[in-house]
Amino acid sequence: MVVLSNKNILLILLPLTLYLLQSNAKQEHDDMGCSVQEVLCVKDVLTKIARTTRSIEETINKTQANIATRIESIDTVNRYVKFQVVEIDPQLPTPKYHTNFGRLNNINKVVFFTYLIHLLLEAHDAMSFYYNTIGDILHVSNTSSTDDSLKIIQNDLRRGIICEYRNVLSVYCHRWTTIDRIKLVEFSKINFHMAQTFLNDAHSMIVIDILRIWMDKIHYVIHNLEKKYR
Repeated sequence: MVVLSNKNILLILLPLTLYLLQSNAKQEHDDMGCSVQEVLCVKDVLTKIARTTRSIEETINKTQANIATRIESIDTVNRYVKFQVVEIDPQLPTPKYHTNFGRLNNINKVVFFTYLIHLLLEAHDAMSFYYNTIGDILHVSNTSSTDDSLKIIQNDLRRGIICEYRNVLSVYCHRWTTIDRIKLVEFSKINFHMAQTFLNDAHSMIVIDILRIWMDKIHYVIHNLEKKYR
């Protein structure tokens, strides 16, 4: 039988106490339609999120193929995309905890709990950022044929990832940032004298390409969580 010392008990309770204290302030609500659901098994919810990342990747592939059929000048698109990628880079969410996750091994369970919260919040806020960005592209779109695919991706982000992350965060009594407090990509307004349809397609290509990287990171983290702690 293992007997915990007072010091060890304190180390276990302290992180939990800090997160519970933070949850005392009432969680703000937004119009995402994410009613918090009772979670019987966190692992099952995370597995559902992982499946959604693969579904989104499939839609991204179809969207990119669709856009490619309409491109008339590859050089023009490449120049514009490269310019915008450099311009928006400082605005993008940084996958700090998801990137560092791969370098960690044998994490103490107390430290692991804290790190898990950071992972959940980082992914939730990043997906909310891209949810808002896709919404902005759809708002200025003039019924591009890409719209339907973007709507599918946006809906999957909301229902299959953002809302599910909120369900898990609620298990740990932790608040999240509401969608109205999260920013979006602001593309440079430099005038390239291009049609709005072209701009929408180019912006869509940029966003979903970055989103694909996040899908891979989230999927990797979820499927390797149990291997990382001792």
